[in-house]
Amino acid sequence: MTTSANKIDVAIIGGGILGLWCAYMVLKKYPGLLVVVFESENYLGEHTSGRNSEVLHSGLYYETNSLKHLRCLEGNKLWRDYIKLKQLPFLDCGKVVVSNVDQLEKLDNLFKRGVKNQIPGLRKLSTSEIESLQENVHISDGFYISSSGVLNVSESLKSLRHDIEAMGGVVLIKNKVIPVAASAQSFVLEVNNDFIEAKNLINAAGLFAVDFRKKLGLKGFENYYVKGSYLKLRKKLDLHQLIYPLPPVNGLGLGVHLTLDTAGEQKFGPDIEEVDTINYSTDDSTKARMIPSIHEIFKNINDADLQLGYSGIRPKIKKDGLLYTDFVFNTHDEHGLKGYFEFLGIESPGVTAAPSLAKNICDVLNV
Repeated sequence: MTTSANKIDVAIIGGGILGLWCAYMVLKKYPGLLVVVFESENYLGEHTSGRNSEVLHSGLYYETNSLKHLRCLEGNKLWRDYIKLKQLPFLDCGKVVVSNVDQLEKLDNLFKRGVKNQIPGLRKLSTSEIESLQENVHISDGFYISSSGVLNVSESLKSLRHDIEAMGGVVLIKNKVIPVAASAQSFVLEVNNDFIEAKNLINAAGLFAVDFRKKLGLKGFENYYVKGSYLKLRKKLDLHQLIYPLPPVNGLGLGVHLTLDTAGEQKFGPDIEEVDTINYSTDDSTKARMIPSIHEIFKNINDADLQLGYSGIRPKIKKDGLLYTDFVFNTHDEHGLKGYFEFLGIESPGVTAAPSLAKNICDVLNV
């Protein structure tokens, strides 16, 4: 790792979607700064960014005016602008939320939340749309959101990296950062047995964000990992939108749903599995656990039609011992470290919200 005099303006920890969007947004606003993204793994987006449903969310589920709600709404628009500008793969398919006859009150309450959250493209399904879906879905009623879609995360990571480097930024893989010292002027960081000095330090480390802040002496937050796995569908159902159930009451996920991708494949997931460690393995027990949830909503699927896919882990957090359900964006005002900015609990809809969260950085950066 080498930079001019080993001094940089902005060090970003984490080469996932959020870290890259932070670098992109900072360089767009402050083109003269030396910005470096540090990723400890061999590839960008190795963890949460590359192990999710790739859905561009609408902002439906989240408490009105929460960070998840507001950043998701703005992030959706920013993503669409970037996708159009860079001509990236995108499936503008929309999303259907379905319910059976004994869930109609819950469905109506969720629809009202969507209206309150000013979700673009929200409308109730017509009778003919419900009848059409009933060929493959157990549905009594539902609503549609046109503003949901599906990204291609891999291509988006490549595009963002290209843009960052074209603007003079640096993106480094296999470079693990250990904070050594902090002062009012800068941070000393150890990187692969070398030392650098950074004026600004942005923690966008995802699953490892809480651990990183602890090395800075900060307390109050703990990790709370929730694993989610996916099953691939060997055949294709005649369904062309994302199909979601009503979310479970525990708030740990959105329920096992049908997800599409930009290559035309279909898959189901993610389920919910609370875990203590980062482990992405799946086995036959994963499939057995998920199948009942799939049959509860979808028709015309045999167990043999489903095969193991991949898994991811949601970087949920606890604050002072209690589950914290919103994103956390902390600056000097919260932790007292000038020039240090941290993103914690960036789970779903983190991919969607990333450009909006990154935009916030530009307003508070120490320049």
